[in-house]
Amino acid sequence: MSGEAGDDEVSEQMLFIHRSVVIYSIPPRAGLASYRAQEWVEPAAKQIATCRIKVLARGREATVRLEEAQTGEFFAETPIREPLDKYVEPVLDSSRWFVLRLEQNDGKNHAFVGMGFEERGTAFDFNVALQDHLKYVDRAKEETKVDWGPTQDLSLKPGQSLQIKIPSKTAKKTAPSFEISSFSALPSKEGISALTAPGGGAAVANRRKAQMAAAEEQAREEE
Repeated sequence: MSGEAGDDEVSEQMLFIHRSVVIYSIPPRAGLASYRAQEWVEPAAKQIATCRIKVLARGREATVRLEEAQTGEFFAETPIREPLDKYVEPVLDSSRWFVLRLEQNDGKNHAFVGMGFEERGTAFDFNVALQDHLKYVDRAKEETKVDWGPTQDLSLKPGQSLQIKIPSKTAKKTAPSFEISSFSALPSKEGISALTAPGGGAAVANRRKAQMAAAEEQAREEE
């Protein structure tokens, strides 16, 4: 769920689960007409399984997975992608029934089946889970489009110094005098130039390292 860098490190999330849906073999679509559940009657259609259904996501990738209701063994799955109705299509005459495009071998083989929920509320929750995942994917794509421009290294290099003019407390407003406070850049083992001031520079550098370590830990938790 791999659509983005680091997806292999993202844990799998369960967006939806329901203990029982009915799976039907269905006749081919008639031209461009929408599917109708009322047409799924024998001998053109028949019930082939009762499955547990899950919506699982890993990063930007997600699937609808069907498992045998009694054993929990894998039955089939379909990806959740745009356009959604190519993979999970609502039927025209019921809010409880859908047509799934089941795929194997990365989409090289596929088949269409009918799937039905007993209750409209459960079918609604299922559809919301699909829509929410696609919204998440859209937001992630927009974030990757932000161009912050080239990064610049504005840190002081070893041997360089920064001088800041500070007004003297005894200076007159009409004729200000200044004292010079100097800050030097010391090389860090991690390749980061730490700003150190006379008397207390080590404490500033240590606090900066602690802040960076905390930020990295938070970033890892959010991945």
